[in-house]
Amino acid sequence: MNSKQFAVFAILPLSLGLLPQLLTAAEEPVRIPQPTAMSNVQSKVPPAYPAVARQLRLTGDVEVDVTIDEEGKVADAKVVKGNAVFSAATVDAVKKWSFKPIQVQGKAQKVLTTLTFSFKP
Repeated sequence: MNSKQFAVFAILPLSLGLLPQLLTAAEEPVRIPQPTAMSNVQSKVPPAYPAVARQLRLTGDVEVDVTIDEEGKVADAKVVKGNAVFSAATVDAVKKWSFKPIQVQGKAQKVLTTLTFSFKP
Protein backbone atom coordinates (compact mmCIF):
# COMPACT_ATOMS: atom_id res chain seq x y z
CA MET A 1 0.00 0.00 0.00
CA ASN A 2 1.47 3.34 -0.97
CA SER A 3 1.12 6.56 0.99
CA LYS A 4 -1.71 7.88 -1.20
CA GLN A 5 -3.79 4.75 -0.63
CA PHE A 6 -3.12 4.95 3.11
CA ALA A 7 -4.19 8.60 3.16
CA VAL A 8 -7.51 7.69 1.50
CA PHE A 9 -8.20 5.00 4.13
CA ALA A 10 -7.22 7.35 6.95
CA ILE A 11 -9.34 10.25 5.66
CA LEU A 12 -12.38 8.22 4.59
CA PRO A 13 -13.82 7.80 8.13
CA LEU A 14 -13.34 11.52 8.75
CA SER A 15 -15.03 12.51 5.51
CA LEU A 16 -17.97 10.22 6.29
CA GLY A 17 -18.22 11.69 9.77
CA LEU A 18 -17.70 8.28 11.37
CA LEU A 19 -14.60 8.88 13.49
CA PRO A 20 -16.19 11.34 15.94
CA GLN A 21 -19.10 8.92 16.42
CA LEU A 22 -16.74 6.00 17.01
CA LEU A 23 -14.70 7.99 19.52
CA THR A 24 -17.65 9.40 21.47
CA ALA A 25 -19.62 6.15 21.50
CA ALA A 26 -16.94 4.49 23.59
CA GLU A 27 -16.67 7.47 25.94
CA GLU A 28 -20.38 8.08 26.57
CA PRO A 29 -21.48 7.01 30.05
CA VAL A 30 -24.39 4.63 30.47
CA ARG A 31 -27.34 6.21 32.33
CA ILE A 32 -28.41 4.31 35.44
CA PRO A 33 -31.29 4.99 37.85
CA GLN A 34 -30.67 6.65 41.22
CA PRO A 35 -31.45 3.49 43.26
CA THR A 36 -28.78 1.55 41.34
CA ALA A 37 -26.20 4.24 41.99
CA MET A 38 -27.17 4.52 45.66
CA SER A 39 -26.83 0.76 46.15
CA ASN A 40 -23.21 1.07 45.00
CA VAL A 41 -22.19 3.95 47.31
CA GLN A 42 -19.09 3.14 49.36
CA SER A 43 -18.70 6.48 51.09
CA LYS A 44 -20.64 9.71 51.02
CA VAL A 45 -20.40 13.19 52.49
CA PRO A 46 -23.65 15.02 53.24
CA PRO A 47 -23.90 18.52 51.74
CA ALA A 48 -23.43 21.34 54.23
CA TYR A 49 -26.52 23.43 54.82
CA PRO A 50 -25.49 26.96 53.74
CA ALA A 51 -25.62 29.47 56.61
CA VAL A 52 -27.61 31.98 54.56
CA ALA A 53 -30.20 29.33 53.72
CA ARG A 54 -30.44 28.32 57.38
CA GLN A 55 -30.94 31.95 58.49
CA LEU A 56 -33.67 32.43 55.90
CA ARG A 57 -35.15 28.99 56.64
CA LEU A 58 -34.96 28.06 52.97
CA THR A 59 -35.85 24.56 51.89
CA GLY A 60 -35.60 22.81 48.58
CA ASP A 61 -34.26 20.03 46.44
CA VAL A 62 -31.24 19.97 44.16
CA GLU A 63 -30.88 17.50 41.30
CA VAL A 64 -27.34 16.76 40.20
CA ASP A 65 -26.14 14.77 37.19
CA VAL A 66 -23.22 12.72 38.48
CA THR A 67 -20.74 10.95 36.23
CA ILE A 68 -19.03 8.00 37.92
CA ASP A 69 -15.88 6.64 36.29
CA GLU A 70 -14.88 2.98 35.88
CA GLU A 71 -13.09 3.03 39.25
CA GLY A 72 -16.13 4.36 41.12
CA LYS A 73 -14.86 7.91 41.52
CA VAL A 74 -17.02 10.94 40.76
CA ALA A 75 -15.67 12.31 37.50
CA ASP A 76 -18.15 15.17 37.15
CA ALA A 77 -21.15 16.69 38.91
CA LYS A 78 -23.48 19.30 37.43
CA VAL A 79 -26.62 20.81 38.90
CA VAL A 80 -29.58 20.31 36.58
CA LYS A 81 -32.33 21.69 38.82
CA GLY A 82 -32.66 23.43 42.15
CA ASN A 83 -32.10 26.54 44.22
CA ALA A 84 -28.71 28.12 43.49
CA VAL A 85 -28.17 28.73 47.23
CA PHE A 86 -27.77 24.96 47.69
CA SER A 87 -25.93 24.17 44.44
CA ALA A 88 -22.28 24.71 45.43
CA ALA A 89 -22.65 22.77 48.70
CA THR A 90 -24.28 19.89 46.87
CA VAL A 91 -21.63 19.66 44.14
CA ASP A 92 -18.79 20.00 46.68
CA ALA A 93 -20.20 17.13 48.73
CA VAL A 94 -21.01 14.72 45.91
CA LYS A 95 -17.54 15.11 44.41
CA LYS A 96 -16.23 13.49 47.62
CA TRP A 97 -18.42 10.41 47.24
CA SER A 98 -17.08 7.05 46.10
CA PHE A 99 -18.87 4.10 44.57
CA LYS A 100 -18.17 0.46 43.89
CA PRO A 101 -17.25 0.20 40.21
CA ILE A 102 -20.54 -0.25 38.38
CA GLN A 103 -20.71 -3.25 36.10
CA VAL A 104 -22.56 -3.18 32.79
CA GLN A 105 -22.53 -6.52 30.98
CA GLY A 106 -19.80 -7.77 33.31
CA LYS A 107 -17.43 -4.85 32.72
CA ALA A 108 -16.72 -1.77 34.85
CA GLN A 109 -18.37 1.13 33.04
CA LYS A 110 -18.49 4.91 33.24
CA VAL A 111 -22.06 5.76 34.24
CA LEU A 112 -24.30 8.79 34.63
CA THR A 113 -27.06 9.16 37.18
CA THR A 114 -29.21 11.92 38.61
CA LEU A 115 -29.14 12.26 42.39
CA THR A 116 -31.61 14.36 44.37
CA PHE A 117 -30.63 16.12 47.60
CA SER A 118 -33.21 17.65 49.95
CA PHE A 119 -32.50 20.60 52.21
CA LYS A 120 -34.69 21.22 55.24
CA PRO A 121 -33.69 23.27 58.32
